[in-house]
Amino acid sequence: MRRAVFLLSFCCYSLAKNCDERSVTAYYKKPIYEFSTGLLDRVSQETDGHFVCSPISTWVQLVNLAHGAHGATLKQIWKVTGHGKPCMQKILRKTLNSIYGEVNNYKSQSLVIVDKYLAVKKSFKKKVEKLKTVKVVSLDRDTPYESADQASEIIERATGVRNSVDPFEFKLTSLILADAATFKAAWRQPFDPGFTTAEPFYHGSAKVGEVNMMSSIGYFNYVNLTAINAEVIELPCVDDRRMLIFLPTNGTIKDLFFHMKRIRIATIFNLFKKSGNKLVVLKLPRFKISSELVNLPELISDMGVKYIFRASGNLKGISEFPIRVNRMKQVVDLEVTEEGVAGEIVQNLINPKVEPIKFEVNRPFAFMLVDRPTEMVLFAGVYSIPTMY
Repeated sequence: MRRAVFLLSFCCYSLAKNCDERSVTAYYKKPIYEFSTGLLDRVSQETDGHFVCSPISTWVQLVNLAHGAHGATLKQIWKVTGHGKPCMQKILRKTLNSIYGEVNNYKSQSLVIVDKYLAVKKSFKKKVEKLKTVKVVSLDRDTPYESADQASEIIERATGVRNSVDPFEFKLTSLILADAATFKAAWRQPFDPGFTTAEPFYHGSAKVGEVNMMSSIGYFNYVNLTAINAEVIELPCVDDRRMLIFLPTNGTIKDLFFHMKRIRIATIFNLFKKSGNKLVVLKLPRFKISSELVNLPELISDMGVKYIFRASGNLKGISEFPIRVNRMKQVVDLEVTEEGVAGEIVQNLINPKVEPIKFEVNRPFAFMLVDRPTEMVLFAGVYSIPTMY
């Protein structure tokens, strides 16, 4: 008996000792990345390779549901998200609130919408709303137009995205997960608008349209990553964010996120550090891309979280009444322009004897906006349908 007490005390001590911000950040990097690439691969296959998605937003939605799940339903969420112990969750919330709060150009709002007659538990609402970007709202499905307007207004106030919730989603629905996010890239080293010109965009050897091509020459982190059949360049944003641009060297753009499962974000950053900055002539389209992902239940179910969408699922932590997720939706807008802050004049630092690398993004490419310290993928997608934005 004395030995059992000692072991219990030891386990609790070890958990408390290791449950610090550094340990928790390191713990979550792998499961969040695996979730992100798994979701992005599925979205890429479903959208014909032209989309933008916020995988961290969907991950957070599932983690929120974990607060109201029990039994096998909870185990499925834990397995797919890698969500950890209570002390880890507290630090994770602090990290996520910091990410959402520090980036002025990154706006997000997630709603957990429950039928008002199903009496949401106060304990669930309190836990979920510890995240700044999440709200639990009780709305009447019998007045779908009014309820949709109320939900859309909450999202619009936070993100600027309008009419994000459709009245149709309230019909025969007890639980809706609605999420919207926007980002406008703010470069640490902005492009000069005077060098932006209309140039062709190709699929293979065929011209499929034109884009407003931004241009810059300077020193960038660049690597040719054969493991994923792509060249990668890093564009630093403000507030420790990095935009990674992936230009395939072989294969189709739709398969890139599948290949990304072979590596980690840390692999790319380590290769950047190892090879050092390269002199690059960069050409990148100015673009705006929007996606409305309404098939998330099918994609999430395919990843292994199934019971939350079934009547047999156990979400008793949300309400004592039978409840399941009927709708799960994400609306994302991402804008990439010449603008930035704290620009640096790099022309005077260029060595004329060094032959620059040409990184011309005039064909389908993928992108990731990554939070550098945590390696969380805030936004990612594929651009393949050119427009003169």
